[in-house]
Amino acid sequence: SQDICLLKLCSETDDFSSVAAALPHETRVTLTQMSIQRFISTPEGAKIASALIESLMARVVSSSRGDTAPSRGASSDALGSAVQKRSEQLSKMLQYGAPDFFGADSRTFYRARDILQRAREARALRDVEKRDKFVGEALRLFAQAPLAGDLNSVCAELVDLRAFHGVVTLSLAAALTLRRMEEQRKADASTGGRVQAEPDMSFAQCYALISTAIKSLVTGKPSDTFVPEDQRNATTTSAQQHQQQDLHPGSLAVLCASLPKDAREAGIRRILDKIVESEEDDVIQVAAETLIALDRLDDVSKLPPHALEPFLCEYGALNKHLSLQPTTREEAKHLQLLTRLYGDYGQEGMSSDVCVALAERHVADRLYPSLEERMGLLQMALQYGTTKDPATGAFKRDARRIEEIEGKAKVLEFQIRLENALRLKSKRMQSMAAGEGQGQGQQIDHTLVQELEQAANDLRENVKSISDLYNDIARPHRFWDICLEIIAWARPQRGSSDDQESYADASAVPRELWDCVIIDAVQDVLSRANETHTRRAIVAAACAAVAEIAPKVFTESAANNEIAFPMCHVTCRLETLASGHWGVMFNSPSVNEREQAEDDDVADCLLQSVRGNCPPVQRAYDRLLAAEHRRMHDEEIGKEMHKALHSTKLRLRMLRSALRVMHAWDAATGGGGNGFSGTGDDRNFDYSSRKSFARASIGDICLAYSRVAKELVGASQEQNVAKELAVAFERLADRFLR
Repeated sequence: SQDICLLKLCSETDDFSSVAAALPHETRVTLTQMSIQRFISTPEGAKIASALIESLMARVVSSSRGDTAPSRGASSDALGSAVQKRSEQLSKMLQYGAPDFFGADSRTFYRARDILQRAREARALRDVEKRDKFVGEALRLFAQAPLAGDLNSVCAELVDLRAFHGVVTLSLAAALTLRRMEEQRKADASTGGRVQAEPDMSFAQCYALISTAIKSLVTGKPSDTFVPEDQRNATTTSAQQHQQQDLHPGSLAVLCASLPKDAREAGIRRILDKIVESEEDDVIQVAAETLIALDRLDDVSKLPPHALEPFLCEYGALNKHLSLQPTTREEAKHLQLLTRLYGDYGQEGMSSDVCVALAERHVADRLYPSLEERMGLLQMALQYGTTKDPATGAFKRDARRIEEIEGKAKVLEFQIRLENALRLKSKRMQSMAAGEGQGQGQQIDHTLVQELEQAANDLRENVKSISDLYNDIARPHRFWDICLEIIAWARPQRGSSDDQESYADASAVPRELWDCVIIDAVQDVLSRANETHTRRAIVAAACAAVAEIAPKVFTESAANNEIAFPMCHVTCRLETLASGHWGVMFNSPSVNEREQAEDDDVADCLLQSVRGNCPPVQRAYDRLLAAEHRRMHDEEIGKEMHKALHSTKLRLRMLRSALRVMHAWDAATGGGGNGFSGTGDDRNFDYSSRKSFARASIGDICLAYSRVAKELVGASQEQNVAKELAVAFERLADRFLR
């Protein structure tokens, strides 16, 4: 009977077809396909009845006021009173004839709707004060009965009035009412009383109002309703129908999207301010998830931290990141916001730890972060970790932790360089293959090209350890410069000088690598077709290869240089290469021996390698030119070098290089001859000082080289060369000793 009474009221109060036409499309279709029996006996019929009441009340209010805005001379209060009277009459009739569909809460709800209409009229009259007063009164009534009508339409009206905060207010009121009803149902169930039926609205639908408003305001397009994270994979048909209904003309989503851009931005700020003011954890988390999905990360960081931190930790899977378990990009996005949150609230140490976890994360969804992204996170970790505590002045992370992060960043830098080197090598080989197809290129190994690409992709996707980078990538693919830089950075410890075997073995691998550097440079020259391969060109290429790599591994630490850059070994290799005592490739008839290497090539290369620091180069020549009984105890000089160093031709060449080094030492100090001062004025110099002693020591070195040259006068066919070298060293010694 209540259903029939409702239909009768719809027909008597207004044209029924007009009332039905105002229904959402899906509801209208369902109504046309529904029989009277289904209408009065099924839950679907009850929903249709509620929708008819909503449409009827809206029609009554709008038809009473007319479609046009009131004139400035009209009395808004008088017009509002007449409309309110008619609305109250209809409410009484509905409450009497259909109490199950229209109770006391419904009367309150539609009374608030009527007040909103009065606010719209006040806005048309540009009476801002009255508009805000009516909006506040309507929100107070809506909060008393938020579930009695269509909240989506009400929120749309509030947005139209620019009362964006009302969306949050109504959502919170609806959620509060649902909690009270749930507590009441639990109480009734525990006492054995009659348990009320569950309401049609859920908590997710309450928060969907906020999410829908934010999405539509941000994107400028009508957005669907909010679906919680744990329900996204199980969206029901009814939920999809709700989403379609929420996108009909006049809905919250459509109205928000239709606003101008400046009004939408103002609405977002007002909604977020109201959310912050509410301090409700659930609403804050819904807003955060919505903003994250929209990449409004700056807005997320403005939300209250007490609710944001647990949300970001949970959805960012912080524990999984810290335990190096695979995670998704969405989880990583939540943790990136967590680092900003910690940093904004003085927890830079925790931000640093989270950044490191993100930089080292394993991927579960095959959406790999780039190595540059990982490097940026490690740099952020360093920045946060080295932030000083205002109270104590100490760093937020201790020195050991900072050094560990710096080490991780250095390893990642090597990985980035290796990836780029692999791709460059692959691209170069592919270019050679393209030239081959045109009859101009060289034959290449296509399997090797594929291996290079696979290795580069593996580096791009997975973080590697320093040992994996060296053993699996750099060494097999002959990236000798990176191999040597890794060894220099790793700072391997040598044995004591008393343990000669371990002392020599510590630099065995770098010595082998430097041999590969020189040999590869030589073979590169010999592989060039249609060219005359002179000894001068070969030595120049080898020196250029050494001078390019050596400055990257040479440091001020003598112990480290003895390992990463074994100067004595490299010097001997270059000198024997220039003199023809090392390298079977010179037996090839393609090598033109008429053009010998320049006398200063090797010396200049070594000086360039150590950035003009003369003493290390001088010490290398001192070891190589030492007497045989001294060299035999130098385990770093192998048997092959010992044999080559007996050559008078080689020793003369090394003496010329040593002379070049000593002249460079003199020139670097201004030519004064003291090795330290650039003034050249020694008349008032204190010979008892340390500088005087050092100057005398340098002069003694020159005299020692002069004696070596004199020893070669009788044993060499080039007696004049040996004599000239002896005289040159004596003159230089005189400049130092005066």
